[in-house]
Amino acid sequence: MGCVADIQGNLETAAAIRLLDGAGKSVKSTIASDGCFNFRDVAPGAYSVSAFVNGVEVASRKSVWVAPLAVVRGDMSSHR
Repeated sequence: MGCVADIQGNLETAAAIRLLDGAGKSVKSTIASDGCFNFRDVAPGAYSVSAFVNGVEVASRKSVWVAPLAVVRGDMSSHR
């Protein structure tokens, strides 16, 4: 997940976001309608993320790691 903002800190509400796998293949894409995005159901591994406004790449991050999510179930009550 992340957000796309311009240099003044204003969120880019029409940014197209693209997630690429390690081979450069597009895995998922979305529009950041509120300036923020969140990719779900992505296999663990290395990715890069790019943001585009009006078809021009405005930001990218080349090393994004997706780690497996461990869900732990159990009693979370207080032991006082």
